[in-house]
Amino acid sequence: MEKLSVVLLSWKRPKNIPIILNKLYAVKRVDEIVLWNNNPEITFSYKNPKLQVINSPINYGPIIRYCLTGILKNNNIMFQDDDLYHTKEQIEKLFLAYVKDTSRIYGPLGRNLENFKYIKKNSWGNVDIVIGRTTLFHKRHLYKFFKYLGSWNGVFEDDDILFSFALKRKHRVVDIGGINELPNINALSKRPGRINERQEMVDYCLKRIPGLRKVIVLND
Repeated sequence: MEKLSVVLLSWKRPKNIPIILNKLYAVKRVDEIVLWNNNPEITFSYKNPKLQVINSPINYGPIIRYCLTGILKNNNIMFQDDDLYHTKEQIEKLFLAYVKDTSRIYGPLGRNLENFKYIKKNSWGNVDIVIGRTTLFHKRHLYKFFKYLGSWNGVFEDDDILFSFALKRKHRVVDIGGINELPNINALSKRPGRINERQEMVDYCLKRIPGLRKVIVLND
């Protein structure tokens, strides 16, 4: 059985963490979980043979999970935010879709641009962007993310857009039977001006990544 490493990123939703961990522990395919705690005001001390807990002294934001990917033991990587959980059946369905074509990023939530503009509207099947709340990908794609990160000077919170576009192909949203939402206080998506911030990253990628416009127009 191919194994899966999971990076679970935590910020200010500590009550959600044990719920998510218990779901991940039940997945036989998952044999490595890194819980990265970006909140220095809280210390996690969970114990499990599959789990490594890292309590960060500062908030590094979502970019830290890409830095962790290089040291994970498996090539198959799943990022998960702390405002949702997936059952073992849902993770297995996502994984089985992913292994058919590991050149793409997979997830349960996605977006398509409309006239090169970021639209907050769910999309399924082939998509331009897999939303970063849950992403499944192969480790070999990691360097592409860092290749185009270097000249970004703003606050970095839209890693999912950059990573999706860095691969220069369509990705795949899989119907796993719904999203199991957890309380999401402090959600970035609720912050005023978020669509404009997301568009700034889209514009950055369109300028910096050769051939990206052609990929967005295509549907394969």
